[in-house]
Amino acid sequence: MQLIAPINTTHIYVMESNDLVKIGISNDPKARLATMTTGSPIIIELVWKLELPRPLAHTAERAAHIVLAERGRWSHGEWFNCTTKIAIDVIEKVLYVLALQEGTKHESLKTPAKSAA
Repeated sequence: MQLIAPINTTHIYVMESNDLVKIGISNDPKARLATMTTGSPIIIELVWKLELPRPLAHTAERAAHIVLAERGRWSHGEWFNCTTKIAIDVIEKVLYVLALQEGTKHESLKTPAKSAA
């Protein structure tokens, strides 16, 4: 089982802490979680991740941030005031729109995947 994404791919992920959700990208979301929780007085959980081609992951992350910010959900940095379900739904819809725009047949975009953390 591969834990770290290959060079040409990365993961888009959703983390949750209290009532906030973080949308980010990382080659190794579990290592990113470990870094974030070191010395943190609050619990942060990795709840969802999806491996994608690197450029697509960057575009999807940025677009999801914009969509949530425009909906008044932005808190600070990459953290948003919404449920993990809302965050994941936004990411999946962004990926669907990007797939339609590019006319891609990329396997991971045919049906948005529910990827357990």
